Parts: sequence; C-alpha cells; structure tokens
Amino acid sequence: MFEFTQLKQDAHEFWDNQSTDAPHTLNAVEGPFALSEHEYVPELLQELVMSQRNEDKFIRVPMNVVNDIVNTFWEGPGSCARISDMIWDARIARAYGATFTESKGAYKLGYSEAEWKARTED
Repeated sequence: MFEFTQLKQDAHEFWDNQSTDAPHTLNAVEGPFALSEHEYVPELLQELVMSQRNEDKFIRVPMNVVNDIVNTFWEGPGSCARISDMIWDARIARAYGATFTESKGAYKLGYSEAEWKARTED
C-alpha cells in the first residue's frame, strides 16, 4: 500500500516552497478566480474540484461550478499547500473505504491515515 502520509507531506512541502511573490504563478494568486475554459485550469485546482464533485471527468463539471468550488476554498497567496492537503485527505479517505461524502469532507474530519485504517479494520 502507498505511504499516503509521506506523499501528502511531500506535496505539502512542494507547494509550501513555491513563491507567493512571483506574478503569474498559482501560489501567488489573490483571487477570486474567474476561470473560463477547462483546459486552462491548473492541475491542482482540477484535483480540488474533482475531490469535491462526484464526477468521473473534469470536463463534465460546469465552469460556474469549478469557479464556485475554487473560490470557496481559495484564501489568497499561499493557499496551494492547504488545498493540496485537502486533496490528499480525500484520497486517503477513499483509499480506506470512505464514501464520497466522507472523503469530500475528510479535511474537516481530521482523520489521520492510521485512523482511516483503524476505521476500516472493524
């Protein structure tokens, strides 16, 4: 099985080390977003949307919904690490059998990888 905790930490560190001062980089965006086309949505934001929507393809999510989700969770420059954590929390939850609704709110539940394992071993 994957070491999800380490993957989550590695992704967090990557985004945490990205500049918030470099214009035209995702981690520096103040928001709000007004994205217009699916192909121009950064991968991190696509993953955020997919972690919050029960769709099998990103292209099927209407752009107004994409913008609503991204703007709901975006808190300005430096938000990428937190959003990455949310995505990984949902992945970890799904890996251990959480329903879509549970995985969607996993970042609120605060379960660690070990706690998800324990929940599913009953």
